[in-house]
Amino acid sequence: MANRRARSLLAAGLAALVAQAACGGGDDDRPTPADRVRDATSAYLGALQQRRWARACGLITSGARRELEAARGSCAVALRGGATLPSEQLASAGREVAGATVRIRGRTAAIGPLADLPQPLRLERVGGRWLING
Repeated sequence: MANRRARSLLAAGLAALVAQAACGGGDDDRPTPADRVRDATSAYLGALQQRRWARACGLITSGARRELEAARGSCAVALRGGATLPSEQLASAGREVAGATVRIRGRTAAIGPLADLPQPLRLERVGGRWLING
């Protein structure tokens, strides 16, 4: 269960990075809530793909971190130890973020599904930021 959740979190992060790179627009464009979900997803997937484990752990909710830590002692150790998707799947998920369906309901959101993930990636708004929640 922890590995599946970690892989979902990893895929979400990569997708957000790609979406962020693909987004353009002028200074007058304000990001929509869906854009912010995509940005958070891309940032997370990018951190995973770049093997920036501490950064990735900072982009997920405390509850999701606790689940990873229960399996391997720390979030970063869990991610480093393989609780992520393979690089090619991360890249695929990242390419899909920009066009992925985003559903927002209050403080929660879902994006995808992305790449080979069977379910959408879940996010939660915490302290004004969208964080990956599984």
